[in-house]
Amino acid sequence: MIWPRGPAPVAASSTIRTRRATRCSHHRASRTHPALEEITIRWRGGFGYLSAWAGEGDDDEEIRLCRIEYLGGDAWAFALYDPAAEGYTPAVLVTGSRIGSPTEAYDTAALVHFTDYQK
Repeated sequence: MIWPRGPAPVAASSTIRTRRATRCSHHRASRTHPALEEITIRWRGGFGYLSAWAGEGDDDEEIRLCRIEYLGGDAWAFALYDPAAEGYTPAVLVTGSRIGSPTEAYDTAALVHFTDYQK
């Protein structure tokens, strides 16, 4: 079946989650936005939801960034979190493509959500 938005989604195994997606979290965030406590990815099926955590101690604030969707191989779809709609909207990455890597998804979401982000 051909999906209207691209390749059909595939459930990401725990190995794929660990190796491909999670590597962008702490390392990438610490280089690009050191004020963040951490970046977390929570998983539901083939979707990963990236959130940033700002603040210290009990004052941590969750900043929802984006959703990534595993499509197989090195292909990940991207949807940007829209706080006004409280949902995720498919979007184009900074590369100009709708499909890319989890790191490109983080870069794009950080450019939108953090005013002082530097790639």
